Amino acid sequence: METTTPVLPRATAVARRTEDDAVVRRLQDMARLLQVQGDTPQRVAACRRAAQTLSRRKMPLRQLVAAAGLPALQELPDVEGWVAQGIAEMLAVGCWQALERLRGWADPEALLCSLPGVDAPLAARLHDELAVDTIDALEASLLAGRHGAMTVLPAGRAAALTADVVEMAGRLRTIRRAFGERSVPIGPPVDILLEIDRLFLHRARSGDLPCIVPRREPPGSLSRLPVLHAERSGWHFTALHANTARARRFGCLHDWVVIHAEQASRPERADMVMTSGRGALAGRRVVLGREPECRQSYVAQARPGSSTDGVPPWRSRA
Repeated sequence: METTTPVLPRATAVARRTEDDAVVRRLQDMARLLQVQGDTPQRVAACRRAAQTLSRRKMPLRQLVAAAGLPALQELPDVEGWVAQGIAEMLAVGCWQALERLRGWADPEALLCSLPGVDAPLAARLHDELAVDTIDALEASLLAGRHGAMTVLPAGRAAALTADVVEMAGRLRTIRRAFGERSVPIGPPVDILLEIDRLFLHRARSGDLPCIVPRREPPGSLSRLPVLHAERSGWHFTALHANTARARRFGCLHDWVVIHAEQASRPERADMVMTSGRGALAGRRVVLGREPECRQSYVAQARPGSSTDGVPPWRSRA
C-alpha cells in the first residue's frame, strides 16, 4: 500500500494558490516565533528568505513537486533543507508539526489532530490509551489491533480513520526518504542530549527562558512551557517539557523533557530524557531507549581527569 500512496493529496488550482499563500504565512509565523523564543538569527532569516522566495513564485508548489519531486523544494533559491522539509510536510498533511509545537501544541497530539475527523479529545484518547506518539506508531497499532485500538475509535469510524492513518503515514515516510532518512535514523550523541537537558532544566528553573502558552490545557497540565533553542556540533535542538497525558498521569510534568533535534537536511527526530527510577542509573538523567549509551557516558565521566570530575552532567553547573 505504501508504494501506491501519493506523495501529496490532490488539490484544485484555486486551492493550490490558497495553499501556497498559507505556506508563506506559516513561514512568516515561524520566523516571528523563532525570533521571540531566542533562536539563532540564521534560522529566523532562513524562514523569512523562504517566505519571500515563495511569495514571488508563480508555479504552485504542488506543480513543482509533481514535475521534479520533493527534493526540488530544497533546490529553490533561499530555501534551506530543514525549511523545505517543513514545506513538504505542510503540503502532505496540512500542518507543520514544528510550527504547531512552538505555537502551543507542544505534545504528540498535534499531528493526530491533523487527521480527518480527529479533534483534540479524540487525539488525547489515542495518545493516552494507545500510548502512541506519532502517525507511524498509530498506524502500527491500528493495523495490528494492539491494545484494543479499535475500541478507542468512534463507532463506525474505525475503518475510515485507519485508512486515513495509513495514507498519511505513507506520505510522511515518502517525505522522510526523499530528504535522506536512513533505515536507522541517526541521532545526536547522548552526551550532547544530556547537556541540552541539563541546560534546559537549569534555565527553566531559573525562569530565564521564553515560554509557550499551550493552546489546550487539560486539567493538571502545565499552563506555561519554557522552550530552549540551542545548537551544538552541527545539531539544532528545541527542548520542552513533555506536557502529555502520560506525563500528567505519572506526575512527571517537570521531569520529562522532549528534545527535538535536526541536522543539515535530515528529518527531525525527538528524544525523551527523564530521571531513571531503577537499576544502575537510578536517580540519573537518561535518554529513553539509549540507556546503555548513557551508562557508558556516566562511566567515562567518572574516570579521573574527566571534565566533570565524576559529577553527572545533569547535576553539574549550567
